[in-house]
Amino acid sequence: MEEGRIIKRKRILFAFIMLFLLLPMIQQKFEIISLKSLKGSFSYVAYTDFSVPGWFDATFQSNQEEYLKERIGFRSFFVRINNQIDYSFSGKANANNVLVGKDDFLFSKPYISTYLGGDYVGDEFINDKLFKLKEIKDTLFKKNIDLIVVIAPGKGSFYPEYFPESFRAEIKSISNYEAYIEGFNINDVYCLDFNEWFKQLKDTSIYPLYPKNGIHWSAYGEYLAADSIIGYIEFLRDIKLPQLELKEIELSSRCRFSDQDIEDGMNLLFDIPDLEMAYPIFEIVEDENTVSPKVLTIADSFYWGMFGWGMSTDVFDHSKFWYYNKQIYPDNFKDSVYVDETTIISEVEKNEVIMLMSTDRNLFKFAFGFIDQVHRAYFGESDVVLSIKEKRILEIIKTIKSSPNWLKSIEERALLKNISLEEAIRKNAVYVLSKEDNIEN
Repeated sequence: MEEGRIIKRKRILFAFIMLFLLLPMIQQKFEIISLKSLKGSFSYVAYTDFSVPGWFDATFQSNQEEYLKERIGFRSFFVRINNQIDYSFSGKANANNVLVGKDDFLFSKPYISTYLGGDYVGDEFINDKLFKLKEIKDTLFKKNIDLIVVIAPGKGSFYPEYFPESFRAEIKSISNYEAYIEGFNINDVYCLDFNEWFKQLKDTSIYPLYPKNGIHWSAYGEYLAADSIIGYIEFLRDIKLPQLELKEIELSSRCRFSDQDIEDGMNLLFDIPDLEMAYPIFEIVEDENTVSPKVLTIADSFYWGMFGWGMSTDVFDHSKFWYYNKQIYPDNFKDSVYVDETTIISEVEKNEVIMLMSTDRNLFKFAFGFIDQVHRAYFGESDVVLSIKEKRILEIIKTIKSSPNWLKSIEERALLKNISLEEAIRKNAVYVLSKEDNIEN
């Protein structure tokens, strides 16, 4: 009798273990439990059909292994468990370039590097941009078109006191932001510097201007910036624009919109405690005296919030947003529409204001090619840009040659491709430069 009970227990235990092992497959096939999907940018392996060559060189097996691993049931749950353990016990963020700072403030590493001057592009590059920008500004002014620059604050510049310990001791050098601000003043370029203004308001603002767990300005900070942009354009154009009429401010300790976009990309099981954030509730109002100008906005992701609630459409008379000077919105929501498919001068001159917006992090590629494109269209090609790019390539080559591991990997690839080491190093440097030109927030 006792032996029978033992056998029964073993069978139940065996059945339980088998069910546990089969659960991921069952979940993958039938999705018996609805799980929160992972957030962030992922590159998934595409399914590969069976082939004899693929079988014998093992590429088919390797592909299938990765394909099934990425799609196994409960994968998002297992990833979140792993990420939560690393964060809770080691203070480690399993997300690209994310660092956990003092008091669990989250940072994107490039924003810290920007504040410290680690991505400074040099006087020659910046002076060339400023020279072209002034010529463009003066040309457009004669056509009754104003050009303004808007500098959005970077989290590294706003919260240096919360940097991870390893960065708080680093010596700060000149940054792109400091060099450009000085250059805008010298060249009489209209500039709204929210990076500096936010720092001035930091200790007196009733509500947080920057979130603890996000990379962009807070919804409240964005509202203040938008209201200031409207007032600045009114001053320049001597007109009255539609106004942002504040109805109320909702307070919440649970972040909304992009206020925890860094945390979202970490894919944790549990939320990191947030600051109490402020969310303005407002309406866009007009009267018989308001005028909606055409404003072409060339910007990074710091403009997305404004665009989302109607800055370009309702305040700026159905104007265009050129995201990183690549995709054109709102057109791109229906069809893929790109800036390089347009006649740039014709598009520019349809507007009364050109607004170049960038966080300090993206000033190493200020205006995302727009300045060079417009200057070329008005004044012809410049050899200065080419010489600057060549100088940067030589700097990267020097870095490669002083990095033993990097150099060794290039030597191995050069042997495989049967090319000289110098050719391989230069190709690698050109590739790195191309990636620098296409880095986004």
